[in-house]
Amino acid sequence: MNAQERLLVVRTVSALRGRGVPVTESLTLVAEALPEGRTKETVRGWQTQLKRGVVAPQDPMVAMFQHADSAAPHAWEDLVQSAEIGALGQRLGGAVRAILLATAALLVVGSPAMAILHRVATEFYAPFADRLPALTIAALAVVELLPWVMVPLGFALLFVRHHWDRASRWLGVELRVVQQLRLFAALSASGVPGHLALGVAASTGPWFQHPPLQLTEAERTLASLLTRLHGDAYAAHALSTEMERHARARIRWIRHALSAFGVLLGLILVWNVVLPFYLPVFRLAGSLGGE
Repeated sequence: MNAQERLLVVRTVSALRGRGVPVTESLTLVAEALPEGRTKETVRGWQTQLKRGVVAPQDPMVAMFQHADSAAPHAWEDLVQSAEIGALGQRLGGAVRAILLATAALLVVGSPAMAILHRVATEFYAPFADRLPALTIAALAVVELLPWVMVPLGFALLFVRHHWDRASRWLGVELRVVQQLRLFAALSASGVPGHLALGVAASTGPWFQHPPLQLTEAERTLASLLTRLHGDAYAAHALSTEMERHARARIRWIRHALSAFGVLLGLILVWNVVLPFYLPVFRLAGSLGGE
């Protein structure tokens, strides 16, 4: 079940719970409405675990369903928001990976094209070398250097694409952590034991020290203080809210940066292709007409 499918199931179950439909019956209705496939099998697996009363620590979602009757209303809101953030992270990751792959392919494939362009342009303008505009001479020098830059840059983008999860953390787009914190907040508010809420078999210490969360020292300190004052659920909710605000701001910045990058590529194309070929033509035509 991918993030978008999980979001659909969670939203539906949450809406049915809001109307007073028990979780087991809600899952039955969802399973009946789904077409045959992996998602339907997953929902049926949740039903089986609920009937047996066995909660696998690897799937905290079942623990949430098991404690649905004791769950606070805001717990279901956090559960839905966790699924929404997971779907957003999946869409963002897919879009960024596609853009990086296309850009890397353009750079690697365009490198020999730039080399050919430089050779053709140099040979074409050789008879008029003493009358070429300074702008064209500079542009041809840039074109000569571009093949040596484009290939390493293309492979660098492929490396970033392959390690996007780590790169997104470095960029401050910590949607995976926000998703886990929202889910933990929902489960904690439902009375689920901390280790099951974290998806581990046994307690390993305070939740904010859980290694997969990869919280910074400042985030751990804040989480520790909020936990002592208001409890696990409130602390995880508050911390995830702040991290989500920061992540969404970074996403907007990345979108603007990608747009600016597209404009920059267009300017480079005009500078290195259009100007070198057409500017000298007008200059030479003017000089010949004057003669």
